[in-house]
Order: sequence, then structure tokens, then C-alpha cells
Amino acid sequence: MVDHPNHEQISRRKALRRLGAAGALVWTVPAVQTIGMSRAMAQTPPGSVPPPGCGNARVSKTGSCGLPNFEASAGCGGQTCLSGANPDAPSACGSIVSATAADGADWVICLAEGCRVQELSMAAAGSCWNSVGAPACQGSNPHVTTWSGYTVSGSCVTVRRPTFQNPAGQTVQVDISHVDLVICCAE
Repeated sequence: MVDHPNHEQISRRKALRRLGAAGALVWTVPAVQTIGMSRAMAQTPPGSVPPPGCGNARVSKTGSCGLPNFEASAGCGGQTCLSGANPDAPSACGSIVSATAADGADWVICLAEGCRVQELSMAAAGSCWNSVGAPACQGSNPHVTTWSGYTVSGSCVTVRRPTFQNPAGQTVQVDISHVDLVICCAE
């Protein structure tokens, strides 16, 4: 074996120090991404409870939060199906701590402590539901038949996907496009 005198040897201590620095860098990157994603999710800082009372929020497929669309011209799948919402209520996006909203799964929306869902509507396949069963507004897909609703567990709401019978007679779940909520928070 030939020795290379120009090759610098790294001591064990130096190698461990470098590995420690690299590990710290790898650990901080996901933490920074998490902070950035939560801030992008809501128009107000997440978990910062809105003033006492009720507000409106629309959670979209990306998990982002905005205000529901109360314009009748938005059509069945775009206009909210909330029946008891005050269109002039403030944004309740600040009371949403997290939202898992993706195709192929039920959605989970978690609220800040002291907040609760007063009303919820869900849209999928161009139709809109504000209660279990048939859609309140039937869109262009005549096959969407039923929605089994949502469940509340602690501060989180799980919104189930609606189903329809395909031409082969199989029950198929449809992906959610957005969920509109009236969220009320205590003083």
C-alpha cells in the first residue's frame, strides 16, 4: 500500500464534530419547512383563536384556508352550502391548527382549544352537502348519491368522502374538493 503524504488525515474527534454539525443541519430543515407550511395554510397565524364568537372558513384540497364563497353565481360545487352562516362573519382560519386534505382519503381538520364546529358543508364532484344523505345542491355528476357526514373526536373533525354507484354496481368514494365551516370560539 502506498502512503500519500499530501492526504490530510481526519481525527476521530474532527469527524464526529463534522457529523454533529451535519446532523443539526438535517434536523433544522424539516422544522423550518413545518413553520413555513403552517403559516401558508392560514391567512392568520394558525392556532391564534379569532375573537370570541363565530367565523367562516373554507379548507381546500391543498389544506389552505380562505373564506367560503357566498356568491350564487359560483354554481353548485363552488358556492357554499352552509345554511346558517353569516356571510359577513370574520375569517376563522386562525382557529384551524391543522388540516389534512388530500385525494383518496377522508379529511381531518383540527381546531384550536376552545373552538368548535357549529356547521359544516362539503363539496365533491360538483355537488354540495350540508347534512347527511343526498346533496343539498346536485351538480353535474348525477351518480353521486350519498354522504355519511363527519365525526368529531376531541378538537378534530373527520370529514368522510361521499359515495356513488358506478355503472358496474360498485360503490365508489369520491374525492372532496373543499369543506366549509362555521367555527365558534369561547372567550
